[in-house]
Amino acid sequence: MAELEHVVKIFSLLEAAEKEQPFLTREQKQDLYRIAFHKESMEEVEKIILQLQAPHAGKEEKERILYHYLEPFSQVPENILQIENYIFQLQYMTYEKEKANHMLEALLKQENIQYDLEAMLAEGKTKAAVLAKKDRAMG
Repeated sequence: MAELEHVVKIFSLLEAAEKEQPFLTREQKQDLYRIAFHKESMEEVEKIILQLQAPHAGKEEKERILYHYLEPFSQVPENILQIENYIFQLQYMTYEKEKANHMLEALLKQENIQYDLEAMLAEGKTKAAVLAKKDRAMG
C-alpha cells in the first residue's frame, strides 16, 4: 500500500515546507492528501507541492493546480471520499502521536531520565484497560 505511505510522507514534507510560511488551506491539504493517495510516484507528488509553493501561485492558481490533479477522481462517490478523509485523519493523528513520543524521548534523554518508552506505553495501555474494565463492571 505505497499510496498510504505517500500520504504519511506528505505530512512531514508539508510541515517542512510550511515552517516559514503556510501556503495551503486545510481543504487544499485534504486535496493534496487525496492526490498523493492515488499517485503511484512520490516524485510526482513532490513536484505538485513545488508548484503549489511557487511564489507566483495565488489562491486561484493553487485551486487550478489541485483541480487538474483531482479531476480523474471527480466521479468518486461521496461515501468513498469520506472514508478517504477518515484514513487521512487517522494517519495524521498517528504521525502527530509519533512526533510527540519522539519529543518526549528527547526531553527525557536531555534530563538524563532513564526510561523504556515501549514499557511506559504498555503500562499506560494496561492501566487504561483495567480502568475500562472497572467502568464496565460498575455501569
